[in-house]
Amino acid sequence: MERVQARRIFVLSGALVVVSGFLAYDPPARPAERTEVYQPPARIDRIEIEHNHEQTVLVHRNDLWWVGGAVNQAADELEVRRLVDALNALQFADAVSVPNGVDPTEFGLGDPPWARLTIEGPEGSQRIDLGSSAEVGFRSYVRGPDGAILVARAGPHGVVGQPPEAFADRRLSAWPTERITQVDRSGPDGEWSIVRREADILVARQWRGDAERVDAWLRAWTSVRIAPGPFGGPPAGSLTLWLGTEPLRVDFAPGSDGGTQLSLSDGRTGTAALESTLMTLKPATLAARSLLGIDRAATDAVSLTLGRTEWTGRRNGPAWTSNLGESRSWDVVSALATLSQAPPPPGARKRPPTRPWGQITTLQDGQSRTVLVDRDRRGVHLAWWPEATVPVAVPAKELDEVLRELEGE
Repeated sequence: MERVQARRIFVLSGALVVVSGFLAYDPPARPAERTEVYQPPARIDRIEIEHNHEQTVLVHRNDLWWVGGAVNQAADELEVRRLVDALNALQFADAVSVPNGVDPTEFGLGDPPWARLTIEGPEGSQRIDLGSSAEVGFRSYVRGPDGAILVARAGPHGVVGQPPEAFADRRLSAWPTERITQVDRSGPDGEWSIVRREADILVARQWRGDAERVDAWLRAWTSVRIAPGPFGGPPAGSLTLWLGTEPLRVDFAPGSDGGTQLSLSDGRTGTAALESTLMTLKPATLAARSLLGIDRAATDAVSLTLGRTEWTGRRNGPAWTSNLGESRSWDVVSALATLSQAPPPPGARKRPPTRPWGQITTLQDGQSRTVLVDRDRRGVHLAWWPEATVPVAVPAKELDEVLRELEGE
């Protein structure tokens, strides 16, 4: 056995004997004296790790953890939690008897120590000098507040000693899906986009989007975990996520092992196991079932012009009122709420007419939306959602039902 290792075992054994001696008495004497090395703050704002000539910086910002220093991206929340738990386990340490003249470097507590940790919170900054792992038990040498060599009842070396990139979130994006304002998608099957305007979602400049389906699709994309590796290209398609004016572009190409190669605009490259539907999904799959999205319990008012018929109804608590009375007003709004949207027939016009045959305006939470409607052709009406440049089709029989309710038939 090497001299240094033998000395460290001797010192640690002495600490264990002292602790065991206190526990041997019945009733036990006062517990062995412990020293507080670290006081966990109520909130940690920053963690800095200096180890093996590398620096890892973790910053808590906007309710998320971010990796700074060598890596500047979202952090893996689970990995950060492991680190915080490991730091908290270093709170107390036991005194050890170190012979005079022993070099602290033998315990990993030279200058620099095995790792130097700086933790910042609202109360200020704290520092932990972490030495080598102890030979006996799950323990670590640490430096006490007065410079003494202590032994902590924890072994955080596995998580503390990781390189900076090990703390980086390997997910494609840590952005909350509800904050993604736009998605641009391109591939062999064409190009299309998703645009979010407050409560509205417009898919492929055509469909009123279904919020749950869109968010599920985005969660599937953003939660993809990327294994580091090169990108051989050329890309077969791309996806660009927008958080306000900040874009994240992802180019993808088939991998040789059946996976998918990814290249991100933030510099990351690698491979991932992607479901084929993520890259081949048709935009109509993300469309809502109804054209207008009327919630009879939340929409405040509806007004329409269909040919020569005009009507306005308003919600009054749980009921709807208009010149038709409550019962018929409710029936009209119900018929409007079930208007469906479908793909337009081949050769349908793209742009709405200058003078549309009809329009339907809904008002909810102070936001007004007007859908333009063309006259019946071949059993369907073409309809354009706000900002849409491509129409959807509404079966003529469904709008006829609205007109019958208005006429009281």
